[in-house]
Amino acid sequence: MKRLFVLLLTAMLSVSCLASSAGAYQKENAFNDDSQVVVLTVQPREFLPRSTTQTVSEAKGYSVDITVKYAVRYDKINASNYFIEGVTEASAANAKGWTYVDPEVKINYSGIAYSNNCQKAAVPVKYYASMGGSGVKEYEGMILIDLLN
Repeated sequence: MKRLFVLLLTAMLSVSCLASSAGAYQKENAFNDDSQVVVLTVQPREFLPRSTTQTVSEAKGYSVDITVKYAVRYDKINASNYFIEGVTEASAANAKGWTYVDPEVKINYSGIAYSNNCQKAAVPVKYYASMGGSGVKEYEGMILIDLLN
């Protein structure tokens, strides 16, 4: 009798696991049943890539556009419904005045400050640029990520 009960319970768990994994990707129709447009819902553990570009200014009117790429995850508790999982990379481009801007940007990962339950982050970066005859020098900037705005 115990073996029969264990066999029945195992079969029930197998069927329920198959049924729940088959429904893991729910589809929500954006219009009506006849429409071809389908929107997939975000899964709770899914990483979503995002980026932000901000202009960092130096003295004498020089500025550089720095793009920071980061990953977020869904979190229904947060006001933004997401939290910042981590910063992945950064790049730079000339915005105004520089004769040369190195596209490679260094991120100070240990200096990143998170707030508001990881919905905001201050990312310290170093970029390299030249004003002309002075050669390429290192400059610092701060990029702010804000999921609430």
